[in-house]
Amino acid sequence: MTAAKAALETNAAENEFFAEVWQSQKDFAEIAVPFWAGAQTSNANLGRAYADSLK
Repeated sequence: MTAAKAALETNAAENEFFAEVWQSQKDFAEIAVPFWAGAQTSNANLGRAYADSLK
């Protein structure tokens, strides 16, 4: 992740359009990642509860 982020930031510094798109992706991730992380945790908990009910 560190290497990928460094490459993306380098490209953004060298290309104005790339910088715009990269910023848009980072802005979206600030909203989407916490939502999806919560959704995945919720789904995992439901699956565990179901699995436990089969014991």
